[in-house]
Amino acid sequence: GEVDMAASALEESLKAVNARKSVNGSPCTLVLTLVDILEKKQQNVNRARGVLERICTNEDYDFADSDDLAQCHAAWVELELRHENWDTALNLARRATSGKAGKRGSKASRGLSRSLRLWNLLFDLEESLGTVQTAKDAYDRSLEWKVATPSHVLNYAS
Repeated sequence: GEVDMAASALEESLKAVNARKSVNGSPCTLVLTLVDILEKKQQNVNRARGVLERICTNEDYDFADSDDLAQCHAAWVELELRHENWDTALNLARRATSGKAGKRGSKASRGLSRSLRLWNLLFDLEESLGTVQTAKDAYDRSLEWKVATPSHVLNYAS
């Protein structure tokens, strides 16, 4: 029906839209909308997960901006959390901030390790799902890479 047509149109748009030339919106909106349709309207979590894996791991889409790619990584972590895959979510967040998230080494994937969106997500997950030591390691790494904000330092200290 209409939902299938919408999902197909979004898949096609990912092949057709050039992120470097796009105006009037963020290219990651295409991915996030497609994932939302697959997960919520079609109840096909595996297909939604597959789209995010293609985008985040295989870098099937060439984002111009690392924040667009970071939003996709965050959406993948959040999808796993919604389906109670706690360890998977934590591992995805760790990988996204590790500097080794993508294959190609594009400008967008190189910028992931500096994304405050992903670091904040990682800290939240480490504090709730990880151990004291893994949370400490995450804060240490953020300080080492000079991405920690004053609020991160205060959280670390407490």
